Amino acid sequence: MSRKSTNSGCWICRLRRKKCDEVHPTCGDCDALGLDCLYSDTKPEWMDGDVRQKQMSTAIKTRAKKGQRSRHAAKAMGDDFINTSAIDYHSAKKKTALSEASLVSERTSSIEAGFPIQGPNNGPASSLPIISRPSLTMDEEAEINFTTIYLDNVFPSLFPFYHPSVLDNGRHWVLHLLRRNRVVLHAALSLSSYFFAVALDHAHLGENHHSCKSLVWNELAAQAERTIRLIQKDMQSLQQRGVAASLEDSVNAMQSIIHVLVFDVAVGRTRDWDIHLRPAIALFRDILTHHGTRGSQISLDAILDQMRRPKPSVINMIKPSPATPSQSAFRFFTAMLLHMDIVSSTALEQSPRLLQYHHVFLDDSTGDAKINLEGYVGCQNWVLVSIAESSALGSWKKASDEAGTLSIVDLVRRAEPIFQQLDDGLARLSQAPSTPSRPRPFLSEVYYNQEDLNSALATRIWALAAKIYLTGIVSGWQPRSLPIRDSVSLALSSLQEISSPSMLRALGWPLFVVSCMASREQQEAFRVIFRRLDDLRAFASVGGMLDSVEAIWEQSCIQDNEGWSISKCFSINGEALLLI
Repeated sequence: MSRKSTNSGCWICRLRRKKCDEVHPTCGDCDALGLDCLYSDTKPEWMDGDVRQKQMSTAIKTRAKKGQRSRHAAKAMGDDFINTSAIDYHSAKKKTALSEASLVSERTSSIEAGFPIQGPNNGPASSLPIISRPSLTMDEEAEINFTTIYLDNVFPSLFPFYHPSVLDNGRHWVLHLLRRNRVVLHAALSLSSYFFAVALDHAHLGENHHSCKSLVWNELAAQAERTIRLIQKDMQSLQQRGVAASLEDSVNAMQSIIHVLVFDVAVGRTRDWDIHLRPAIALFRDILTHHGTRGSQISLDAILDQMRRPKPSVINMIKPSPATPSQSAFRFFTAMLLHMDIVSSTALEQSPRLLQYHHVFLDDSTGDAKINLEGYVGCQNWVLVSIAESSALGSWKKASDEAGTLSIVDLVRRAEPIFQQLDDGLARLSQAPSTPSRPRPFLSEVYYNQEDLNSALATRIWALAAKIYLTGIVSGWQPRSLPIRDSVSLALSSLQEISSPSMLRALGWPLFVVSCMASREQQEAFRVIFRRLDDLRAFASVGGMLDSVEAIWEQSCIQDNEGWSISKCFSINGEALLLI
């Protein structure tokens, strides 16, 4: 490194009003905090003394906080741990999901979209530490312990609304999947290691447990590396044979990618979650095309029928036959993918990529939807369908505006049936607010309390947030308008009834949308709710959401910025949030 004399140091230090040591190419402060140092004779465009400068300042503060958390974790792991890019992913701006080794070549199909890999010297350093000498392998007893942690603690925490009945195999399919799919197993063990490490930090057990935490962090990194290595191998094999050749292998690959996505969103291992979501969606489409058609129609049953038990059993004698573990797993990951696609579309400002299949899976007009999202994410189908339609409307509005063909009359006309669907649904919830829309599982009271089983409150919160989101698309950014104020107040009242941190985390999308529109007088009430999530701040999706809300509140200029939008709120700190 060299030192050059400049007037005021790098632009990042000048923005932060810090003394710069002027070391090139990266000054000491930027290097320590993981910031992108910038030396230039020309003032950056964002240094405008106005909105863009404030936004950049907020983004830098958030990045600096993340850098401090990473240094704290690395320090806890001792000098033997170093950051490497061996398990990092390619930059979000690159369409290809391949390394220079080109294990999987990109093309239009899901297989050739591949799965991202990273060479040892490419890209930014991973936040996951890798030991500099060969890491200890997880022995059988430790694997059983962390698998149990996943089943007992991690999975229920990640999916607090998911309470399958006995005839749906309960959660037996999860154990079945872990035993059959090594990628999912290693991703699950990674999550368990992360949960356990966070629990150790919260326990404040002192220096005596320093070595224990180091071993846990080391195991987390090792498991994550194994996960990526295995998924690359599986995708290469699937590419060679094709999706049409094997339903089981194709489904396993899709489930693996989704599970890795859940892990990376939880721990913040990559900034671009869409590099996982994109191939998962493409794989799902290929599965439907090659294995999910009856005649010319897409059919979920066509896929599930191929997953029935091939051998006679007592279970098969029951009519209708209970779901097999493979069927339960496919239903679960299909529900998760549909949910992720809808939520992500609001942050990406585009139509949901699976919108064309909603009538197949989510249509509950006759009360028998193929996928009941309420049983998986706590929100009834009609709300999430409304959000999907709103997102598609927003995408249409944006394209029409850019083309100069936008008609406000047409926009309002298209929005009316979505508003009506939300209003009708909220009216039904008001008439029977404590009655679940689906029967409670047999013997469920033995394991789950009333609050967990009642998703009506969660659906109400989602629906009010959906109205706010749709209103913003139709009327623009108007946080002080009466319809917005009413919906925020009602949603705040409902959110105050949620005491479970896991349920609040699962309500991340509506909580974020509603809090972004909070008035200054309501902000403290939301902070009280946020404090219930303090123990979960170590998880990137939670920490990122709370930091983004505070950033929006700090920038009072946003309140009167007609060009602002809820979709832009998701990326206020430079990285789009996936709140799942």
